[in-house]
Amino acid sequence: MSAQDEDTTGRARGRGARVTLAQVAVRAGVSRSTASLVLRNSELVAPRTRQAVQDAMAALGYVYHRGAASLRVRQSGSIAVVVTDLANPFHAELTDGVEAALRPSGGITLLARTFGDVRRQTTVLTTMLEYQTDGVLLVPATGTQEDDLTVLTDRGIPLVLMTRYIGKPGLNYVGVQETEAGHAGATHLLDHGCAAMAYFGGPEKATARRDRFSGFRSALAGSTASVLERWSIPTPNTALGSYEVAARLLAAGLPLPDGVLAHSDAVAFGLMRALRETGRRPPQDMRIVGGADIEAAAMWEPPLTTISVHAADMGRKAADLLRRIIDGNPADGPHLYPPALMIRESCGCGPQHRR
Repeated sequence: MSAQDEDTTGRARGRGARVTLAQVAVRAGVSRSTASLVLRNSELVAPRTRQAVQDAMAALGYVYHRGAASLRVRQSGSIAVVVTDLANPFHAELTDGVEAALRPSGGITLLARTFGDVRRQTTVLTTMLEYQTDGVLLVPATGTQEDDLTVLTDRGIPLVLMTRYIGKPGLNYVGVQETEAGHAGATHLLDHGCAAMAYFGGPEKATARRDRFSGFRSALAGSTASVLERWSIPTPNTALGSYEVAARLLAAGLPLPDGVLAHSDAVAFGLMRALRETGRRPPQDMRIVGGADIEAAAMWEPPLTTISVHAADMGRKAADLLRRIIDGNPADGPHLYPPALMIRESCGCGPQHRR
């Protein structure tokens, strides 16, 4: 049995048979990962659940092997960074921030992508363990559940989630105040007098789309503007994917929204290209606000008004938080960045408003 197995395995008092953490979890009626969080005194666990796990440990005679757990103190100096898509400029800027934070200490990153597939994500995380990485920074694939991360949590591998959370934002999470981002984008379009608006794009089950769309709707609730549902649909989070969806909507002759909050800058780029191919031009025919503020946003034509989600800062903060956990300090998260509207010209503001 490896040290990594021993740190979640106990021995029944007065008996020879080992009691496993999985047995404790079954008795307590929780997942194995939740039982592991109790062992590590995580604040993510509700008091009632914590007590149930502790009662199960006592009833089964489970004893936490701290000596074996301490064998994991040896560190490799490497951090795994796992994202959904390396071609996404946002993830490139996020990773730049991670590496900037690790560079002074000589840390290195092991970079991999999951293509947004949960099964592929499990394979990648398992492989990262083989490289003895000290911890993992993860942009979860859409649809990831808590149990999908037991490959890490059952072994006590430090983990910080970035940009997407699971369940609700926990201590080990760095992201953006997504609801406020959606509200800010919609409010800016309302200030331009938009009356028929849409939230366009993003993966259907992504927490960022859900939360931003919620903030978007809340901003419109106190106005006379309406949501054009036929345009407020999911798309792949790529320029090509959003272009293809927008082209189909334009070909169908649907009424155009006069204001659009795009899920990301890439989605906004695809939408703007589709408009141009039909002889339309933002902001004259459609006011558009993106979401990310990647470097290319300011270089687009017209320059893209967008909501900054602080990609590089987020990467630095996530790396700092992970190092804190690796060094045995309690997590001090979650860290949620407030959105910042970067005003340019795609929304209808003039060059004098650029930021």
